[in-house]
Parts: sequence; structure tokens; C-alpha cells
Amino acid sequence: MLALPVVRTQVYGTFLDGGARTDDAKCFAGTLIDQLTVDQLFSDSYVASPEGEATLTAIRAECGF
Repeated sequence: MLALPVVRTQVYGTFLDGGARTDDAKCFAGTLIDQLTVDQLFSDSYVASPEGEATLTAIRAECGF
């Protein structure tokens, strides 16, 4: 699906713009794409849910944030 590389690049750029190190931004963007389904990536309700928040917190911890 073409959307996945676009999302990964957008997430990567957002983290770099926020001051993240290149390796950390790359880790977060790649892990996010690997761990979430396409439906989860594009669902505001999933990201705001306790499960979504826990997933994002785990990815941040894994990637050094």
C-alpha cells in the first residue's frame, strides 16, 4: 500500500522537526508502521484509545523517547 511509506516519511519528518535524533525518528517511524495495522494508523479513535496510547508509549520507550 502506497500510504505506508508516506506515513512513515511524515512521522519521521515530524520527529526530526521536533528535535529528535535521526536514529530515534527512524526507529519510531519504522516501528509504528510495523506494529500498527493500516486501519489503526488511520483511526483517530484507535490512537486515542487506551490500547493505542499504550502501543505508542511502548514504541517511544523502545526507540529512546
